[in-house]
Amino acid sequence: MAQGSGAADAPRGHTWRPGEGPSPEQRLAEERERVRGRVQGFLDDGLATARVDNGLVDTYFGQMDHALEKGLTGAPLFDYQGVLRHFFPGGSMRELLEGAARYGATGNPDDATGGPSGTDRLEDVARSGTAGARARRARDPLGELDRSVAGANTLSVELELEQSPTGQLLGAKLLRGSGNSLFDTYVLDKVPPSLAALGPASENFAARTRAPTVRSVWNVEGRVSFSRTIKLSKLHTLDASDAAYVSALLATSLLGGSFEETRGEVTIIDVRRPHFDIRTRLLRVY
Repeated sequence: MAQGSGAADAPRGHTWRPGEGPSPEQRLAEERERVRGRVQGFLDDGLATARVDNGLVDTYFGQMDHALEKGLTGAPLFDYQGVLRHFFPGGSMRELLEGAARYGATGNPDDATGGPSGTDRLEDVARSGTAGARARRARDPLGELDRSVAGANTLSVELELEQSPTGQLLGAKLLRGSGNSLFDTYVLDKVPPSLAALGPASENFAARTRAPTVRSVWNVEGRVSFSRTIKLSKLHTLDASDAAYVSALLATSLLGGSFEETRGEVTIIDVRRPHFDIRTRLLRVY
């Protein structure tokens, strides 16, 4: 029979004997300290939230909010396939792109051609022609995409930023993840360069904190967006691929989107360029 090693035969754990270990008074003091720490944490969180809710924070935080949204929005999602799968589980994304390919190849989502069919309502054909009747009845991948994006689950994280009294970023820490590690990593990677363009904060930035640094907690929400805004005055600057894409949508009555008359802008759905649409919100300032 093989002999066990010395490490395997060594006693494990420790048996407390009378008189050993912390006394009841010590255990009570430790528990009181833990409770005091929790209560103080609740008070600190409440005060930090109240500062934000009542607008008792420096205007520099507003500049940070704008810089974070600008720096985090617009990342091309074809580089983040894991994030796309979060929003389009199963084959929905594949079906969508196949539908878009059919539009490009045939100009018709159903590959249907010819005159009125037996299912075309006579009044529809008389009013707007067969094409109009078919367009109302046909599957609309771009419309489905728009609705899918609007109803998709938003990825949301909470992160803590630590800064010097002059606003210099000292560290970013994830407090609550989104469940998608790619999105979490993307946010943490983009925060430093997003804030780097800001100048130094005023002396009021750290006026309400007793600590040597300023800590703030932010909520960052991200969703996939296919919307793209084009200025009508800049149509002549579109490259060949963009012009061909817009022309194809116009030819098949699939341009969709919306038109802002006062600004001269049209918003279209561009399936070629999914990107992050980011919203940031300041939650607490310590």
